[in-house]
Amino acid sequence: MRKCILHSRYYCPTCKCSAHDATDCRSKECIEWKYYLNNRNNQMTSKPVREGINAPTISPRNTENLLNIEGVTEGESSTDLPIETLKEQLEKVTHHLNENIENLKKDELSSSDARLTQTAIEIGKQSQKDLLEKIQQKENSTLDNNSEKKMSDKEKEKEMMLNPSNLEPEQNSSTKTMDILTIQGNELQITEQTIIEYKKLITTKGELLKNQLPTETSLEIQEEIKKLYGDLEQKEKLKEQQEKIITQTRDTILKEEIQEIGIKLALLSDSTKNKNMSEGNRQEIFEEIQRLETTKELLTQKLSTFNPIIANQFRTSTPIIQDSPMDTEEDRNRKRNASNTEMNRSFSDTDLSQTAKKLKDGSITSFLTFEPQTTKKNKNEEGFTQVINKRKKSYLTKNTINNKQSKIVSSNSNTKSSRNPELKPQQKETQTVPPKKPTNDSKETTAQSNQQTLPSKPSNVSNRSGQQQMKETKKKEEENLNSSDSIKKIWEMFKKDPIDKKLNISSEDFETIINYYLKHQNITSDLTKDKSEQNTVIEEIRKINTSNQEKMEKSLKQMESMITKNTQKLEQKIADINKTVHYIEKTQKTEENKEKASWSSKLKKIEHATQIAAKDEGGFNYNLTTPREIPKLLATDICRKLQETANKTGNTRVRFINILQDHKGVNIQGTSFNKEEVKKNLQSELQKLTESEEINTTEKFQSEVMRISGLRSNVSDEQIYSLLDDNLKDPNFPKEKIKQKVHIFRKVTCYTNKNKMLVYLRVETPILEKLTILGTLYSYSENWGVIHISPIIYVTQCPKCFQYGHGPMKCEHDKVCKRCGSKDHLIKECKQKEKFCFNCKHAKNGKEKDHSCTDRECPIRLEAYTKEEKRCSNQASAQVFKEMMNLQLSWDAQFEENNYG
Repeated sequence: MRKCILHSRYYCPTCKCSAHDATDCRSKECIEWKYYLNNRNNQMTSKPVREGINAPTISPRNTENLLNIEGVTEGESSTDLPIETLKEQLEKVTHHLNENIENLKKDELSSSDARLTQTAIEIGKQSQKDLLEKIQQKENSTLDNNSEKKMSDKEKEKEMMLNPSNLEPEQNSSTKTMDILTIQGNELQITEQTIIEYKKLITTKGELLKNQLPTETSLEIQEEIKKLYGDLEQKEKLKEQQEKIITQTRDTILKEEIQEIGIKLALLSDSTKNKNMSEGNRQEIFEEIQRLETTKELLTQKLSTFNPIIANQFRTSTPIIQDSPMDTEEDRNRKRNASNTEMNRSFSDTDLSQTAKKLKDGSITSFLTFEPQTTKKNKNEEGFTQVINKRKKSYLTKNTINNKQSKIVSSNSNTKSSRNPELKPQQKETQTVPPKKPTNDSKETTAQSNQQTLPSKPSNVSNRSGQQQMKETKKKEEENLNSSDSIKKIWEMFKKDPIDKKLNISSEDFETIINYYLKHQNITSDLTKDKSEQNTVIEEIRKINTSNQEKMEKSLKQMESMITKNTQKLEQKIADINKTVHYIEKTQKTEENKEKASWSSKLKKIEHATQIAAKDEGGFNYNLTTPREIPKLLATDICRKLQETANKTGNTRVRFINILQDHKGVNIQGTSFNKEEVKKNLQSELQKLTESEEINTTEKFQSEVMRISGLRSNVSDEQIYSLLDDNLKDPNFPKEKIKQKVHIFRKVTCYTNKNKMLVYLRVETPILEKLTILGTLYSYSENWGVIHISPIIYVTQCPKCFQYGHGPMKCEHDKVCKRCGSKDHLIKECKQKEKFCFNCKHAKNGKEKDHSCTDRECPIRLEAYTKEEKRCSNQASAQVFKEMMNLQLSWDAQFEENNYG
């Protein structure tokens, strides 16, 4: 196998082709290899091809072989291929081209091979350009196809818009709301722009017909214009239908909202009748009613059937009837008269059109529905309704103006007319003689007589009575007109001189109130009074109200003053109680802290007492000498006992005790009234202590924990004591004394080696100093090997303030959060998530991040650990160190003599 220059891979030895190996070879000779051999023969170079030299795979004659890449069949051309295959071919060509350029730069090829590679590079560049052009052509063709598809889709949409057959011309009211949604969802809603576009087309095509003779083209244009006119008319109809549907849906939504508001108003107006209700709650309800009425008026204005001229003439709290045109003034008065019977039952200041409480269930909803009230009427009644509507206003004012006529009408009124409340006033006006009773034979005649409002013809009445009745009706109509004018005049007078300026009443409400009072004779008597009498009554009422208000204000002020006084007294009592509690807590804390008080606080108190006593003549400062030197180990015990002897004498306090630098005396300072006795007692006590050889110093000896490692698990306590005795070899500390000074309290087997164990000891100061210097123990009786002993250093950290060197009992700081170091909260309430060491921050070492204050690798903890190590090592005196070093040297010499001779 030999490697190809262009493809940088091995080619077949039989045909010298880079596309396959010898196993897949199907051709006996390769065109490229023949061309290569011919060139070499022409150059008179008969050198055979070696394994190290690479043969080119491309010749200038067959430039198309560069494009014969895997995946392409023989019959296909590059133009028929998809874009993805062309892009793959382009990547391969660029790869081979870059490899040939790199081979030229290396200067390892011969002159002939270099020429062939140059030709291959030129062919590769040409093929690269051709492929790029073909890819661009393919992309442009795809874009054109997509644009054509989009245009076809748009044309289809236009056809759907233009063809009205797709939409149904007539639809039911129940499906109209769904049609709006479908039109809006499919974006087929006809707008003004579409109509304007049609008109523009018609105008453009109409201009083409100008100044042209009748030809085939002109006739075709005329037909197109006719079609456009037809389409335009259909679209305008569809637009009107859509607008109707939208207005209907909007009106239904508004009417539902108005209905809900009407129900709320009815319920609120009924709630105002409660006598036990307070004035504040009642005023709040009135404000809510006013707010609801304003919202209802705004909603009614948004309706399509709203007429402001008619709305100003008539206003009620009931909503407008559904699917009915705005009623005339006469129809409105008819409805008002029909509801007067119900209005008398439940009347309030807020809503005059409120329903009665004694109506059946569901009466409110039926009264406030928008559906028209269906009533059966006969043909005779339809003709007579016009007369009723003309005489509606006369009925309201008839009782007040013509009392005699009203009494006559009420006496002659028929009982059967009560069945139809709408027909009562008509019967009272017209019927002066009772009608004939219906027979039992014909039921139809009875029904017609009950429904019809025509009066029965009296037998003993002449034509003159009919003429008199007509004159009376005309007079009544004139009086009604005069009454409406009188009401307007009264309204103008009321505006100028109102009874209360605080009142806010509209003209329509004023009319309804006056009409109501005119119906009730008991109330109308008040209206007939003079204005002077009314004003006197109103002034008396105002005086009573003012006097009551003043009394109420005085009582309120007295109550407020009493309340303030009582609150002040209570606050004083509470403050006194808090003071006593605080004092008790303080006393309890002081009693508890006296037991826990530190030595420093006691010394401060002693110093304060000595400073006061130093002013007097009772102070002393003695230097007591001894013939012998005082050892360091006994110094603390001697000072303690001297202080006890001084305190035994009356009224004496020791301020300062210290051993002299020569270790042959003691300096004592303090106060006492018997100085000479104190001096004698201290001198005799010091001589006794220095002369005596044994002194109890066990209480003040320090102890530390030590650890022994390397022992076997079978070793007993006695063997450990004997091991320590053998290594110390001190006559002052025999085995019995070692047992007193050393206490074994724990044994633990090793985790890695179960045959060995760790032993923990508590050792007191004299032996501790010697064992720390040794560090290792040797077993002379048994072959246990080297055994290590070392003190365990504990670093005390306060769990309250997290500082080193003291515990919680001696802590003088506040509690601190372990994570952030704040005094306001603890760890449970801390919101900080990152690790932070506030001890390092106070030390200003720049290492407060990435660790907490309790981390073992904290630099401040390590400093405390080194201090404890130094303290343990410095406890050993220089003399003991020298003695132990000499002993260790002697032991090493003995060990070498025994082992090595």
